[in-house]
Amino acid sequence: MEEFGELLGNLIIFLFILEAFRFLLKRVFVYYGKWIKTNTKFHPLLLKSMKMNQLFHPWLGYLILVTIIVHAYIQTSGFAFLSNTGLIAAAFMGAEVLVGFVGTYLMKKPRPSYWIWIHRLIPVLTLIAILIHKD
Repeated sequence: MEEFGELLGNLIIFLFILEAFRFLLKRVFVYYGKWIKTNTKFHPLLLKSMKMNQLFHPWLGYLILVTIIVHAYIQTSGFAFLSNTGLIAAAFMGAEVLVGFVGTYLMKKPRPSYWIWIHRLIPVLTLIAILIHKD
């Protein structure tokens, strides 16, 4: 069962990378979009990737939270012993999903400029926490 818990941990990391992929896609689109549109045939694929990523981005966050709960339950035999580093990483991921939820459904658009910086800073902290937890 511990192997399954480790597999879930790796799945969480993979889903987290997919979440961060949205930021990279946006950067490519903002900085190189015009060049890609005029010089390559990659532009329609980039637009489709952006659209799919926009659709699935919030749902990946919710899936990550569910996977974290299952991962913690399996790895700790029913929450008997929680890893401090795992708890910190899970708290950052939960905070990230909460910030995303608040920004999407509760804040009026346009959102305040500080919101996006918080939404981008928490994944950096999460990545650091994951790397510490993984060791």
